[in-house]
Amino acid sequence: MSGTSWSGSRRRTALIKSSHYIYDCFNRRVASVIDQAESGSSVATTYFVYAGQAAWQLAEEYPSEESDAVGNSYVYGLYIDEILTMRDHASANDDDYFYHQDDLFSVYAMTDEDGDVVERYEYGDYGQVSVFDEDGADRSVSSYGNRHTYTGRLLDTELTLDDGGQMLQYRHRYMSTGSGRFLQRDPIGYVDGMGLYKFARTNPNTFQDPLGLAACSAAQNPGCTVDNPNKLPTPNECCTAAKKPCGKGAGGGVVCCNGKPAACNWHNPKIPQPGDDILGKCIKEHEKNHFDDIDCGSCPQGEGMQAGVQARQRSSDRRMSCIFCRNLLLAASQEF
Repeated sequence: MSGTSWSGSRRRTALIKSSHYIYDCFNRRVASVIDQAESGSSVATTYFVYAGQAAWQLAEEYPSEESDAVGNSYVYGLYIDEILTMRDHASANDDDYFYHQDDLFSVYAMTDEDGDVVERYEYGDYGQVSVFDEDGADRSVSSYGNRHTYTGRLLDTELTLDDGGQMLQYRHRYMSTGSGRFLQRDPIGYVDGMGLYKFARTNPNTFQDPLGLAACSAAQNPGCTVDNPNKLPTPNECCTAAKKPCGKGAGGGVVCCNGKPAACNWHNPKIPQPGDDILGKCIKEHEKNHFDDIDCGSCPQGEGMQAGVQARQRSSDRRMSCIFCRNLLLAASQEF
């Protein structure tokens, strides 16, 4: 590796003499062009298609922009990085492989259709990936082209540093497994404190940051982690999860709960709120007017958005998709 270049929006655009990436208007990486020989004589291009939660889950990979032949395709569970299966369409029999994840959604093994382990994975404190075959022998890279690793995020082996440090793609940013820090400033500012490069508040055993924007935990949002996927949260639990820790006056919002919108109200406990019971009812009635501003069809349980605030910011598009818990904490308070 000889250097790195960035775009004006702090997206990684090239690892000089090694790779080049293309992004769409939503900051999703839609293509990678890997110069395997670092001379331009051997270039491998992969195109990425997204779907699922907030249209941010990698659904398919194509080896050519003109071809309709899929390379790999993926299936997910409830959580945005709960990867379940990968189908290798380039194999003779469209082989399926199944992922096994721990409490952090880190992949620790892949099995084949017979249930036999084909590959194992171990991680350092901040996701340094070690790959092993079924018998525990070292592998330099995955023999099955697996990208999903630590916390379910994508490992870019072409970005491995000279000292062995690796890069994991957390959608809006890249994280260095050697330092446990993001390589770009937080696009949404100081939501996680003064450290704009911190990953998961330097506590990856408690917090997750699947979008590379801000850390969240199950305590903040029932949809952030799935402790018991068979127990769906109630509307009150969804609203409690969406409560803001700070802000002026009273506020309200709409979150998705069990696929349906729920009106929430909250206020800053440091600010006296006379007649809070009446005020709360008024806020909830106001928020019900925004039910049509949010599409809960693809929202995970316990996740949603402050539809009223977002609708005013994007009045040209009244149908909004869900955003995640960390963005709920950022929306401005609505004062009544």
